[in-house]
Amino acid sequence: MNWLKNITQKPWEEVSPEVADDGLAAGRLGGDENKLTAFKFFMAVVTVIFFLFTITFLQRSQSYDFQALAGELWLPFSDTSLLWRSTALLIGASCSIQFGFWQAKNEHARIFLASLLFTILFTFAFVFSQLDIWQHMQVTGFGLTRNPANSYFYLFTTMHGLHLLVGIYVLLTVTFRALLGQSLNLVNVRLTAYYLHFMLGIWLFLFYLLTRDAEAFKTIAAFCGF
Repeated sequence: MNWLKNITQKPWEEVSPEVADDGLAAGRLGGDENKLTAFKFFMAVVTVIFFLFTITFLQRSQSYDFQALAGELWLPFSDTSLLWRSTALLIGASCSIQFGFWQAKNEHARIFLASLLFTILFTFAFVFSQLDIWQHMQVTGFGLTRNPANSYFYLFTTMHGLHLLVGIYVLLTVTFRALLGQSLNLVNVRLTAYYLHFMLGIWLFLFYLLTRDAEAFKTIAAFCGF
């Protein structure tokens, strides 16, 4: 048992470098595998949550009081320029964290740190872009309770934003450790990159779903058996 080995170790006795390195490597490997397993489980849970809400959204889209947010010129998502702005910002965050991971692998510390800072800026900009879209919806008369499609838009984007805040927290943690010169765990950086890629994928799915017109919802719902 590792804990017993640690408390019975005699620090005044010389330890073979090979044995020390092997033990350290084994500990890191086990910890990294645990992180990867936990990450996969978390991603599975998030996927299921969005999937279940999507199912309820498609069912609700077949109700008489449901009005799609796209299709007609006067609807808010007939012009998707604001949504494309958010998409571009999240793509920027995803690309910059991936570039940063490559730089971390090559031990380019300064470029890696700059990539992290750009990732944080892009991610915060995405959040503020989403808040601007909310304000635009409110001003144009598409509030939270006016239409079930409105309610689902706010629900989906809130859920996505909250999960993205988790990514921002991790990004800030990794950045502060890098600024303090602490040892960098590449697995943490890789999982952070995977998480932002995943959030981008979720957003692209929501982008497609929320900008369909009434006929598209009928077709999708019929395909799903609703």
